[in-house]
Amino acid sequence: MSDLDAARRRSLAYFDSTHCASQWNDVLRFLLEELYASGGEQDAGAFLRHIGARMASELTLPDQQTLEGLERTLNELWRERDWGWVSLTDGETRLTIEHGAYPVAGHSEAERARGARAASALLAGAYGVWLERQGGDSSVPLRVVTAEAGKPLEFIYAREEVAGH
Repeated sequence: MSDLDAARRRSLAYFDSTHCASQWNDVLRFLLEELYASGGEQDAGAFLRHIGARMASELTLPDQQTLEGLERTLNELWRERDWGWVSLTDGETRLTIEHGAYPVAGHSEAERARGARAASALLAGAYGVWLERQGGDSSVPLRVVTAEAGKPLEFIYAREEVAGH
């Protein structure tokens, strides 16, 4: 079984146990459409990262001594907000963050693709702040690796020289 199949099963199990309110779908879809049209991909992404960082600053996490504890705490936070699940994997020189079952506004394939990019920017801002507050190095970048609708978002927290493998 592939990692994507396992992630899809986990996402389906998450959706089976929760519900998602749809009243904001059109508002968020229009907001993202205008944000990307007005600011372009780079500025819209930077703005959403800023919003994610602000969100993380407001939603403080208790200090965690282990990666498992951090993952558990993050999953509790996301479950309370109906924002999916997260998996943290410690590699030798990197931390991989996988976030699935995140909300995506839109109906068309293009709208959902934009929604996935927006969610990845927002979450990159949040995870960057949380990692730094858990003792991470602020000079180590958090990069978006995968931001495709229907797939878990993937982030790598690693120095430049090891981020590309």
